[in-house]
Amino acid sequence: MKIRGSDGSRLRRINLVATLRALRGEPPVGLTELAARAGLSRPTVEGLVEDLLGQGWLSEMPRESGQMGRPRRLFRFRAEAGHVLGIDVGSSSVRATVCDLDGVAAGRCTLRADASSGRAERLAVMRAAAAGRSPPPGSPPAR
Repeated sequence: MKIRGSDGSRLRRINLVATLRALRGEPPVGLTELAARAGLSRPTVEGLVEDLLGQGWLSEMPRESGQMGRPRRLFRFRAEAGHVLGIDVGSSSVRATVCDLDGVAAGRCTLRADASSGRAERLAVMRAAAAGRSPPPGSPPAR
């Protein structure tokens, strides 16, 4: 793929994604190893890491001590920086699961749903499941 002058911001986004992918689900890592994992130069990764730190996607770990020379900076992906909601709407139940950005479940809720309920009632049960609370009055009891 040939990158034109106007594609600089696109290339930066691609590099940001490569850096995040190299960190996600992995233990804390230093800049040199991160650059190797991402397939990018160390100065490029250093700039990207500063941006990602500022945006809250990464955190810097305490520096290692007891070694010769300057301690290296270690970074980790902040899976807690966001959450994903998945909803399964079945004929007799609505299940909702909230996960962090590493896919670790942070909460689950299953509510009964009447198969003959209309759209408004079904939507109310979906909203209740997403909020992790009891369904609105008039809805079937939770399982």
